[in-house]
Amino acid sequence: MYMSIHGNSSYINYEFSGHFESFWFISLAFVPVINVGFIANLLRLFYSAAKQKIPTNCSVFFSTVMMVSTSLIFSIFDNLTFRIPATGIMTSLCAKVEPNKWLLWVYILQLLSTYWSVEFTALFCFVRLIVYKFPQNHQKINKFLVRIYTPLAIVLPFAAPWFMYPGVGYCRQWNPPMPFGAIFISFSNTLFEIRLDYFYNLMIGFGCFAIILSNIWLIIFATKQAKVSRAISAAFTRSTKLSLYSTTLCMTIPFAAHGIMTILAHLKPSLSGYVIYVRSPLTDIGQTALLGIYNISAMLRKKTATVAVAATATTN
Repeated sequence: MYMSIHGNSSYINYEFSGHFESFWFISLAFVPVINVGFIANLLRLFYSAAKQKIPTNCSVFFSTVMMVSTSLIFSIFDNLTFRIPATGIMTSLCAKVEPNKWLLWVYILQLLSTYWSVEFTALFCFVRLIVYKFPQNHQKINKFLVRIYTPLAIVLPFAAPWFMYPGVGYCRQWNPPMPFGAIFISFSNTLFEIRLDYFYNLMIGFGCFAIILSNIWLIIFATKQAKVSRAISAAFTRSTKLSLYSTTLCMTIPFAAHGIMTILAHLKPSLSGYVIYVRSPLTDIGQTALLGIYNISAMLRKKTATVAVAATATTN
């Protein structure tokens, strides 16, 4: 097991003293708490809209909830796998135990939550696009899409780490410039000694491409319909276009950064210690900014509840 700390007396006797990396990653670990607040506020706004009988597109609502929920789950397991161990808090404890299945499942769940986050972000984009592309029967189409897409998106990712299931998880030292005692969870003893999930990189690349492309199409369709519909024209303002551009960027950043880290760590393992410094804040900025934008959009939408459902879904 490459750079394993298990049974190493230097790590067993390691004492957490606090260093720059500790405070850096501990501060980033609080980001999911902020995101929970954003999600709770979104649910409150949707509930309030339902009580006031403000028109709400159920498919858009469901896809929004799934997108933000899976992003939160990804953030939690990303912290457990990479960031919290890097603080040094877990170093001595990990060194005292043997490599085990519990650590492996922390890593696998981090991987699965990445798939779910990409898939349901893409679903949200598809649902929102269909609302504009098929304004007359979008509810029927989206209802069918959500029913088929959701169970497949949840179950299929379990097939991706097929080679990991017989293995074990273990704690290993980060490469420089990370200090001694900064660790993360990895895996070993897999089937055929496979070390890289190639499907993961394809999924991240395709997911980011689908998200960007669907948002470009949405802007094109919305612009065309705004010319013939006064209600949509009133909703599809310059600020709405800016919201679409910014949300597309925020959706793409976390997954692109995570994919780059995986590729670099495989091709050039010595760079992984540098990449984590950049990847972590980029992931948090993208996810938190996305939730913030949708909170603002939902609050503005509540104030302008007379806008048509199709126009409402555009700024969702």
